[in-house]
Amino acid sequence: MRFAAMTMLDYLSRLRNCVSPKTGRVFGESTVFNYFLKTMVFLNDRCIAKYVAKEDWVLKKDWPINVDKRNKNKKYATYLEEEVAAMLQVADGSEEALIRFLLETGFRIGENAVAEWLDVDWEDKTISVRFKPKFGSRPKDYEERSIVVNLIATLTQTPGVWGYSSHFGLPRTQAKGSPRAISAKGTPPARRSPR
Repeated sequence: MRFAAMTMLDYLSRLRNCVSPKTGRVFGESTVFNYFLKTMVFLNDRCIAKYVAKEDWVLKKDWPINVDKRNKNKKYATYLEEEVAAMLQVADGSEEALIRFLLETGFRIGENAVAEWLDVDWEDKTISVRFKPKFGSRPKDYEERSIVVNLIATLTQTPGVWGYSSHFGLPRTQAKGSPRAISAKGTPPARRSPR
């Protein structure tokens, strides 16, 4: 059997028009990409690619779009140094502590949501990101890490202001509550009225 670009492009066209037996709908672009990629890897693994002339092989520009990869490379807006400085100028003590905590640790939102005082090593001046099964939280790439910070003095001056929690005592990512400070024990303080 001779594999040519037309054969593979026909296969790609059939994939795009194929109806899923489970849903009864046409495959999405992500599914089309996965099936196409598996087929290309199979052909390459079986050394079929070396028997195909370059002009007969499917060019990358003709491949389906990897929707999942496109979403992973999404760029997120960040604050400029001037904007951060302006926020720090108008912030009160607890707001300043929270901003500095986020800036210096680089914690992700989920990591900040489950931060506890137990994570702070006062002697080494580090804050750890650890597995927290009770919150269903894990560090990125499943690796615990410690971050050296210069704001230990700020944390001791403003206890209970550097994390978010819901009124259920769960991380904000698990329960839709208003953002509030975490107390020194890692639990939310008494319920307050919103500002």
